Amino acid sequence: MTTILLVEDEYLERMAIRKLLEIHRPQYQVVGEAENGRDAIRLAEELQPSIILMDIKMPILSGIDVAKELQGKVDAKIIFLTAHNEFEYAREGIRLQVSDYLLKPIRQKKLLQVLDSLAQDGGRERQKVKGRSIIGDIKKADIVGIHNMLSSKLDELEEGDYPRFRQEVEEEILQMSEEVPKDLGDRWKLSVGEMRKMTGLELWIYSLLWLLDQMEYYFYEERKKTEGGSLYLSLQYIELHLRDKLNLTTLAKEVGFSTSYYSRIFKEDQNRTLTDYIQMRRIFYSEILLKHTELTVNEIAEDCGFNEANYFSRVFKERRGISPTDFREENL
Repeated sequence: MTTILLVEDEYLERMAIRKLLEIHRPQYQVVGEAENGRDAIRLAEELQPSIILMDIKMPILSGIDVAKELQGKVDAKIIFLTAHNEFEYAREGIRLQVSDYLLKPIRQKKLLQVLDSLAQDGGRERQKVKGRSIIGDIKKADIVGIHNMLSSKLDELEEGDYPRFRQEVEEEILQMSEEVPKDLGDRWKLSVGEMRKMTGLELWIYSLLWLLDQMEYYFYEERKKTEGGSLYLSLQYIELHLRDKLNLTTLAKEVGFSTSYYSRIFKEDQNRTLTDYIQMRRIFYSEILLKHTELTVNEIAEDCGFNEANYFSRVFKERRGISPTDFREENL
């Protein structure tokens, strides 16, 4: 699957592009969004997308600066979004091997044509993704990043790659089990032992997600001891508790902020409300379960924190333009 990182400081622009792809190119997966150059670099290095669709004029670092920084680190094709009066500036991207330019306002048909053209050259991307570590960054307590990376990797794997993939992940977990308190490490090792007995990939993936949650929670708590409350950690807390009831009061208390302050800085940082963000991450997580497990829609709804399957199906269709059942059939 072709994976895309959207880098655009205008929230409505990002949402318009995402919606366009969800409707007309569901086979392309938006794995991350950034609204400034610094976040773009972090996400690009973390997610290793196939394509970076990037505004050239952004806060903190420009698209040109980002492209320079990513040279040799990220093997992604870059498409610059640029206004007419920035085009001469954008030509510097030629030396950075930028794949294409799209002038604003973006023509939808042209955007899809460019993406289709770049997506055809996907073999190199598959090799790159196969080499990425699934839990290499788990010590950073970046649970959001781990889930994004896992989703991308599972989509890119071909049938013959699964045995090696399983072995690599299990060995990484066993190695990490030696670096934590013995009783905890022993529990992780026991879980790996049980996973190795599983013949079905779907059950193994669900067990992996469960075990990653346990591991991530440990490193989240360790980081919290040294870092204290922060907006970054609150995003990781949300990811760890997608199954649970989440609300503004609980999350504000978790990071030590007042509800009004937390609500304000969250919206400023994420360009969306807390409720919208939680719903977005629950739907993203549900996609992993729909594509890679045999859980029923009812079970997935419950596992992603929805009170009832009908409500889950309605929210899923509103956000993805397709029902969960049809989405699963299309991704078999």
